[in-house]
Amino acid sequence: MRVDNVHPFLVGGSPRTVVAHNGILPKGAHPVAGDDRSDTRKFAEEILPRQYRRLDRAGVRRALSQWCGLGNKLVILTVDPRYRNHVYIVNEDAGQWDAATGIWHSNDDYVHYPNWSRLGASSARADARVGCGDVCAVCGDGLAAAHGYCDSCRSCQDCWEDAGACMCWNRSAMLSDDYWQSVRR
Repeated sequence: MRVDNVHPFLVGGSPRTVVAHNGILPKGAHPVAGDDRSDTRKFAEEILPRQYRRLDRAGVRRALSQWCGLGNKLVILTVDPRYRNHVYIVNEDAGQWDAATGIWHSNDDYVHYPNWSRLGASSARADARVGCGDVCAVCGDGLAAAHGYCDSCRSCQDCWEDAGACMCWNRSAMLSDDYWQSVRR
């Protein structure tokens, strides 16, 4: 995995607009051999700014939804004054709104975290990070150890994934192979 292929992506290189995606985009967004970009990165750099740049138009959003397919979800965030809105969600109905937090999710992974709604709508995942010895932001029972994982539920305190599924580059670089063997049971 390359860091420059991690969401969100700048749209057309602009630092004012970014896109994140869940799904697999059509073949037109797949990079050719030798192009190491992800489909979403290619989409953000080439397709979205050229073919679907007028997001304020309902017809453009419908065309984008049809092009990417109903199984794909896109979130476009912008502070560009040319746009009327700061957020555009393409295929919003394919995701879910959590009534307890007011947060839209592109899949149901959040359901697996029993205390998600305990954090409240004003708490973003990044704000919920805890330091060593703090109560786990996921289970609320364990404590965050020095390596950043809960001593009870084994969740990463940055991405909230189980330690065996966590792909946080800073965590995985710090931890030894022995530790990974122990958490990947």
